[in-house]
Amino acid sequence: MKRPNILWLMSDQHNANCMSCAGHPDLKTPNLDRIAARGMNFSSAFANNPIWRRRG
Repeated sequence: MKRPNILWLMSDQHNANCMSCAGHPDLKTPNLDRIAARGMNFSSAFANNPIWRRRG
């Protein structure tokens, strides 16, 4: 049995909507777009969010 070729990308404090393949009108992310087009893209996943917003 051939082993699958898996590339798991994770970024720290990166909002998934901030990619052009996710529909952001201003950002250009051609490399991430190419990877998303050729592989699996999860659009309805949930995860803990470590981002802390400063108020004021």
